[in-house]
Amino acid sequence: MVGLTVGKTNVTVLLKQKLRQLGKGSIALFEVPAQNHEEFSAESLRILITELGFECVYLSFSRPCSDLAKMLKTRGLDIDKIHFIDTISQMFGVKQASTYKCAHTKGPMDIDPIHGLMEDIFRKYSGERKCLFLDSVTSLLHYNSFPKTIIFMKQTAQTLKRMGIQGILVSTAKGGDTTDRLVKELGVLCDEIVTIA
Repeated sequence: MVGLTVGKTNVTVLLKQKLRQLGKGSIALFEVPAQNHEEFSAESLRILITELGFECVYLSFSRPCSDLAKMLKTRGLDIDKIHFIDTISQMFGVKQASTYKCAHTKGPMDIDPIHGLMEDIFRKYSGERKCLFLDSVTSLLHYNSFPKTIIFMKQTAQTLKRMGIQGILVSTAKGGDTTDRLVKELGVLCDEIVTIA
């Protein structure tokens, strides 16, 4: 997919600009309308992997690994440079064995083992360009308390900065006090917040 536009914003151009500007250990939060979430994720990963040469960990709090892999392949992405951490499948009783490309947790509330999984995967990457794509902080908050979500995100930011890994956080812009408060709290952890409307 080339040339994603949301409203009057050429998201493809914006993404290329923002993703190229991020340095090692930098974190960007993208607020995206819920109806454009899938297209935004696919376009972000296409730019990161195809154009910028990143290897990515896709941490999903919203869709199973199998669905994500299928969606990304359908959109023409080579998913060989993506490792998934699936927090959803087992919660719904889908028993899938963890593989080289997809690790599973017990559910989106079982967030404690995630940092260890991330670090193990990033250590296996041989290249210099590494990225965490976290989808989405809004879904993470849906399954966890506000304080637990913030603690997890602070630990995630510390891990990314310590390891020199770029972080792309996605929030589906829903508005409301809790989402606004979450974005405000995450703003302290992020190098940049980009709202796409």
